[in-house]
Amino acid sequence: MLEIIFIIGIALIFLIAIFAIRHWKKSRARLTQLYEQKTIETIEEKVASAPHYYLGEYIPKKTGLQDDFSSLIFMFKNYGSLGYKAKQDLVDEFTVQILTIIAKHKINADIVIPIPSSRAYTINEGLLRLCEQLSLILGIECGFAALERIRSVKKSAFASNLIDRPSFEDHYSSMKVNPIYDLRGKKVILLDDVYTTGNTARAAVQRIYEAGADKVWIITLAKTKEVYLFGSQQKTDRLF
Repeated sequence: MLEIIFIIGIALIFLIAIFAIRHWKKSRARLTQLYEQKTIETIEEKVASAPHYYLGEYIPKKTGLQDDFSSLIFMFKNYGSLGYKAKQDLVDEFTVQILTIIAKHKINADIVIPIPSSRAYTINEGLLRLCEQLSLILGIECGFAALERIRSVKKSAFASNLIDRPSFEDHYSSMKVNPIYDLRGKKVILLDDVYTTGNTARAAVQRIYEAGADKVWIITLAKTKEVYLFGSQQKTDRLF
């Protein structure tokens, strides 16, 4: 009789142990799932709240209404066609204004990264020079190849309306962080020439955060003036 009770007791302990292990595994899997969901939500929240600063509003050349600032931006977009002195003067001018933004908003970055052009594996030469000059003055890294365009997307200037412009998904899927750059825990300035719909910048910010960056600031030379956004009612970002 005692042997039977002993065997039953051992069996019960064994069953309880199996139940406890299964319950622990399910709880662990659920906690892992919740953690992963929270991580994704946190990245999305960071992308949505990434500070964006710019020097002025841009009026596209095709309107025939460009002001002096917009003409400078247009020159910068066509940096490769300028002479040596004009190139350096333009970079110097924008460097001073960007440094003013950085000082005013106490941006303490570790690295400045230019957002790549719409064509695969290319960066606007002006952005590259600007990145190099800022890194020298600030004593931080110039991550000229940290963010790569691995597949070309349609150039926004060729779009006849906002719908024709590359979407967030187009930009996100066509960009990646170069694995030779370790961005974990880094504070990053993302640099671009013109911000229009924000799809390029948001996709770049998401890629940078997914690579483990701690903080990202977007600094663009200009933001396309709302009246020229093909009827878009997009809200204005923070102006320095």
